[in-house]
Amino acid sequence: SADDGAASNNPAAYRPIVATLNFNPRHLDPDTADPAAFLEARVDTATHELMHALGFHRFFFDLRGLITHAVIAGVNRTLFTGASALQLARAHTGCPTLPGVELARADASHWTRKGFDGDLMVAAGGYALSELSVAALVDLNVGYVRNAAAAYERTVWGRGVGCGPYTAPCNTTEGGAGTLFCFDASGNGNPSAGDTRRCT
Repeated sequence: SADDGAASNNPAAYRPIVATLNFNPRHLDPDTADPAAFLEARVDTATHELMHALGFHRFFFDLRGLITHAVIAGVNRTLFTGASALQLARAHTGCPTLPGVELARADASHWTRKGFDGDLMVAAGGYALSELSVAALVDLNVGYVRNAAAAYERTVWGRGVGCGPYTAPCNTTEGGAGTLFCFDASGNGNPSAGDTRRCT
């Protein structure tokens, strides 16, 4: 378990300039048969928290005017609308009219698993620092991203699926009925199995 926070911000540039990362020592003791996997998971957690410290956070999204709200398939959504990230999301999904990249309802500081499962910047379980997440830092103009093409990993979730899973209810064929684009009853955008599936 870890958390982060920008301890000091440059108000003129809307950028964090000092940040802290706090790791619970109980989670740093490898109690696993696979030390390499343990280390990789901790590096992923640290990278995720560093992304927040660099500005991947609702506070900075709001300061830059990169958040909008829209009712999609009958549900109020919070969307990231940075030009670089939105262009990549549209190309990735094959949905040229995608209105924004959906953010998790809990805090609007993570992508939804529905949209980009496996991405390091979903709330939990992500592993790949994707082109989309790096593009969000470019949109935030944090000034730390120099060679974005060398910084990201390719992701496959949602690639080429079109607009349906992002704009239509999942109980429709267009919305992905019967696929992993249906989500749990909490509405948090988490894939779930069996009877708990519902449409978001």
